[in-house]
Amino acid sequence: IFIFDIPESRKIRKIVQRKLVALGFFKLQRSIYVRPHPCEKEMDEFIYQFRIWKQGMLLVSPTLGPWEKRVRAYFLMDNE
Repeated sequence: IFIFDIPESRKIRKIVQRKLVALGFFKLQRSIYVRPHPCEKEMDEFIYQFRIWKQGMLLVSPTLGPWEKRVRAYFLMDNE
């Protein structure tokens, strides 16, 4: 789960959103993107490259609560 807080008015926000999609993330909410596979190394590089260490945070979670079904459907994952 990658969450960020970058104002809409900043050009970097759109760049970050496009890069997240390119890395295989799904937009769950306006500033919350998820990916079912480990990506800590790529995201550390991403955060450093775009200098958003104060505006972005990567979280690792075994479940997504009420959003689990929606994310599994998007990534075509079976319901294990």
